[in-house]
Parts: sequence; C-alpha cells; structure tokens
Amino acid sequence: MFFILAIVLTLVSDVLIFKDFQAYYIYISILTNLCIICYILTIRNYLHKNKLRSLLSVSVILSLGLVVYLIFSLLKVLSLELTNAPLILTSLATIGFIIYFISAGIIYLKSMYNNAVVLLISVIAYFFQLIFSIINEFIYFERILTALIIVCHIGSIYLLMKFLLEATIIDHKIIEN
Repeated sequence: MFFILAIVLTLVSDVLIFKDFQAYYIYISILTNLCIICYILTIRNYLHKNKLRSLLSVSVILSLGLVVYLIFSLLKVLSLELTNAPLILTSLATIGFIIYFISAGIIYLKSMYNNAVVLLISVIAYFFQLIFSIINEFIYFERILTALIIVCHIGSIYLLMKFLLEATIIDHKIIEN
C-alpha cells in the first residue's frame, strides 16, 4: 500500500520537476518527504527486533560518516541558495532520508534476507538521485547529470520493488528468537 502511494507521489513530483524544478521546489520537497516516509513505512516490516551482530564495524562507521558529511556539505551550500521554507523542507527530507538509509542498512547488516543487498543498492541510488538533482538545479546544471539522475531514479524504484517482491528470510530461527 505505502509503496504504491510512494510511486504516485514520485510520479507527481517528477511531473513538477520536469515543468520547473525551482518554481515548484517547495511542492517537490513536500512530495519527496512524503515519499521517503512511505518508503520507510514500506520496509519497516523487514526490521526485526533481534540483535545486530556488527552494527559498529569500521566500514559501517566510515560509510555513515561519509553520507553525513556529503549531506552536511550539500546543505551548507544550499543554505546560500535557498530561503528559509525550502531549506527547512530540504532539511526534513534529509532527516527522513537518513532514517531510510539507516533502516535499509540495518536490514542489510542483519543478513536475514537473501537479497538485502538489493535494498541497500536501491537506497544508495536514491541518495545519488537526490544529491544530483539538487546539484543539477541549484549549483551546476549539466545535461549528463540529468541523464544520471533519471537512471538512478528508475534504478532505485526498480531495485526497491525487486527487493519487496523477492525478499525471503534466510533463517526463520533468527526471527523467532
């Protein structure tokens, strides 16, 4: 249900993006926030309350640090370009995306599903799509970035759908405990 709603929100957002990204930025940001919330609600059933084996490994900490640094740097640059309302909506979308990213990372790290890496790749593609969209519209416009944004966008949705359709539990005993 939430995935279908996210697809509809994405469709409306894409129409507004192609009409005029900067003029409709507030609406696009609201739709993106709602879409991220729908994605989080979609994958929440794949989170289980068993213990994580390797949450604080070096690679996890470095990856999370890199993502937070990229987001912080982009928000810092955007603070020079955007007024208060769009910047607040962008910050809310960033917080929502971080929650989505961490949720997908936990699902991946628990190693409970046969294709959890597909979900992680989907979230990373969504991250690139968001980052490149903002860079392309507010900082440096380039047509090649537009093509890359579309590829990341379609790939992200496809991979999330693939995960949702094909995810099977590797070991049922882990969930029962």
